[in-house]
Amino acid sequence: MLNKFTYTFSLKILSMIIGFFISVIIIKKLPVEEYGIFSLLNSIIMISVMVFTFNIQELLFIKLSKVKSKLILSQIISTTNTAIFVIYTFFIIVVLFTPMNTFLLHIFNLEDYSKAFNFTVYYIFIYSLILTFMRYFMFTSQSVKYSVSELIIATLWIVPFLFYGSINVFDIMKYKFFTVFLIILGMFYIFYKQNESIGIFKNFNISYLKEAFVFGMATFLPSICIYVLTVINVFLLSYLDTNESVALFSFANLPFTILNGILSSTLILILLPKINHYHKDRNSRKYVLMSKIFKLVLVLLIPISLYIIVFSSEIILLLSKKEYLVVSDLFWYLSLVLILTTLVAFLKQELYLEKRYKELIIVFLPAVFINIVLNFYLIPEYSYKGAAIALLATYIYILFSLIIITKIYKYLYIKLKDIILIILSNIIVALVLAMIIFTKDIFILDDSIFQNILLLVSSAIILFLPYLYYFNKRNLFNGVLK
Repeated sequence: MLNKFTYTFSLKILSMIIGFFISVIIIKKLPVEEYGIFSLLNSIIMISVMVFTFNIQELLFIKLSKVKSKLILSQIISTTNTAIFVIYTFFIIVVLFTPMNTFLLHIFNLEDYSKAFNFTVYYIFIYSLILTFMRYFMFTSQSVKYSVSELIIATLWIVPFLFYGSINVFDIMKYKFFTVFLIILGMFYIFYKQNESIGIFKNFNISYLKEAFVFGMATFLPSICIYVLTVINVFLLSYLDTNESVALFSFANLPFTILNGILSSTLILILLPKINHYHKDRNSRKYVLMSKIFKLVLVLLIPISLYIIVFSSEIILLLSKKEYLVVSDLFWYLSLVLILTTLVAFLKQELYLEKRYKELIIVFLPAVFINIVLNFYLIPEYSYKGAAIALLATYIYILFSLIIITKIYKYLYIKLKDIILIILSNIIVALVLAMIIFTKDIFILDDSIFQNILLLVSSAIILFLPYLYYFNKRNLFNGVLK
């Protein structure tokens, strides 16, 4: 069991790290505007996969853990795939072969990238089918296969560039499409060998589809609101400003995206199962665990955010080009967003566990409208910085709304001395960082990549090893990551 978990978690992290370095290659190779187009197309993928499945794949979480019969399993997978196939066939027809195509290309400034947009739509179609199989892996104790599939999807499409060298948005979306196409063929073959039939239109069960639709719609609106918040800034930047501003905003988000991905993986694979277990047993240890998680988030993310902010110029030059140096001031806003989104992830889980979906809607639906209104006001005035400010303000609203609704403040065991200790520790971190910055010109003679890497790595070792050792000695990690 431990080995399976270790493999799963390691593959998950490896997938994100490789994806991160691929993103760095793309940023360095693409012109700024084209990177904005690439980021916009990825945002379209994210929201489309969520919206047009109507959450019908979520019932797999319940059913697959209980089903033993191959026939019933075939019915579940086949019915889900058939529904997804029909929905996205209609989606392709509407988006690519009606006046909607011209409208979308115009509203997102994609007229010169129509072929890349077309491949994006085809990618969404195939990837949505793959998600059914991946949920099967996740919920039938085949988590290693799930993580391997994620790794292949994230990395295989970059292989052609190792041979051809040139990169543009059209080629990227084309290779991403052909990658998922090969993967879906492989998955159909594997499942065909293992089961009687899990194809499209075979063993279709209308009763299961109705059940999946009803189950999915219960959480559809809050889920879609959460997804919209992750991409709406990109869409509005493209509509209200330029795709160059999309690129700058997306790049500034990149270090925080990888951190959020690692935290999300830790949340899903380690911490949420513990919280769910304690909740099911009505165990008071749930709130002890959540209290430790809150402290852990602050202890880890505040110094990491300070580190990223202080070394923003070095990080930007290491990951991209000089054109992106203008976004260094966004790191203040996005580091706060990272802390808030991590805390929000745990608080909203409390409402999911209690099946208080209406209250999730009460929180997240107004948040979407608040974000849209702020973006319409701030983007024309402040461009990508306005989008960052709007996102920060939105998550401040969400956090305080969840705190009030869940009344979590009544149950958290966080002492005043813990808060003071965290504040004082991070003041020391800030002073150490200030000293490093003050003295770096003495030791760093130029802005070469090697010098920047040396500075970042040595500073991280000097800063974080004693910091983490101190809090580990205070048993902060006991019961959370141990």
